[in-house]
Amino acid sequence: ARMAAGKLGAGGIGIDGVLQLEARLNSGCDTSDRLDSSSLQQEARALVPLATLHERRLASGTGNGDDERDGLLRQLLAWFKFEFFKWVSEPKCEQCGGSTRSIGSASPSADDLAGGAQRVELYTCKQCSASVRFPRYNDALRLLRTRRGRCGEWANAFTLFCRALDFSARYVYDVTDHVWTEVFSSSRNRWLHCDPCENKLDSPLIYSSGWKKKLSYVFAFGPGEAVDVINRYVLADAWPAVRKSRSQVSESYLQSRIAVLDTQRRALLPPPSLLLRDTRRAPDILELANPAATRDLEAGEA
Repeated sequence: ARMAAGKLGAGGIGIDGVLQLEARLNSGCDTSDRLDSSSLQQEARALVPLATLHERRLASGTGNGDDERDGLLRQLLAWFKFEFFKWVSEPKCEQCGGSTRSIGSASPSADDLAGGAQRVELYTCKQCSASVRFPRYNDALRLLRTRRGRCGEWANAFTLFCRALDFSARYVYDVTDHVWTEVFSSSRNRWLHCDPCENKLDSPLIYSSGWKKKLSYVFAFGPGEAVDVINRYVLADAWPAVRKSRSQVSESYLQSRIAVLDTQRRALLPPPSLLLRDTRRAPDILELANPAATRDLEAGEA
C-alpha cells in the first residue's frame, strides 16, 4: 500500500507527502462531518439570540448589499466574536486569575479525549506557580460549553452555528496554520469567506494580501464536498510562489485525489441535497478555475 501511494504521488514526491496529505484530508472531512449531527445543531441553535440578531440586522441597514440571510450571517459573525466565544493565547490561572507561561504539554485525560482533545498544553502561573492545563478540544459540543480557544476551536464552533441556522457552510483548512468558514450566499450566488476570529465576511484576500501570508494548500469540506479552494485566496500574480510552495505532492496527484474524495462524498448525499450541492458548485467551479487577476480589496485586506 505504501509503495502504491508513493507511485500515485508521482513527480519525485515521496510517500511521506502522500500520507501527510491523506491525514489532512481525513481530518478535515471528519471535523466537517461531526457538525452534521441534528442533536448537536439543536443545542447550538438554542444558544443563538436569533430575535436580537434580526433586530441588529434591521438596524444596520443594507449598506453592505446584504439580503436578509447575508445580513443575519454578518450579525451572527459579530455576536460570535464579541459576545459568545473567547480567544485564548495563554489561559489565566484557575486559582488566582494571574497570567501564565507555557511549560510544554501534558498527557490527555480520559475526559480530554472524550472532548476530542488529543493535545493538552501545560502552563504555569507567573504569580502563584500553579499548573494550568489547556486541552485543545475538537468536539463541538464541548466547545459550546467552554466557549474558548484559538482559530481551530473558533472555526469548529462557528461552522456548527452556521449549519444550525440552515446556512450551507464549509469548514476551511489552511495548512499554514489557520482555519475558517465558507458560507454560500444565495443572493450573491457564490461562497463567501467568513472568518469568526477576525469578524470578516467576504474578505478572502485578508491572508495573502493583508497578512502577507504565504499560502499553499487551502481545502474546504462540507456535506458531500471536498474542494481545493486556494484560488479564492490568492491573486494571479502570487500564483508562481504559491505553486512552488505546493510541493508536498505533485499537482496532478492532488487534483486527482481531491476529485475522487469529492465524488465519494457526493455519493453519500440524498437526492434533494445532491441537487442543491451541484447547483451551488457550478459558480464555484468557474471562480476556482484560476486565481483572480485583480480584485477590489476590502478594508483589512490591503
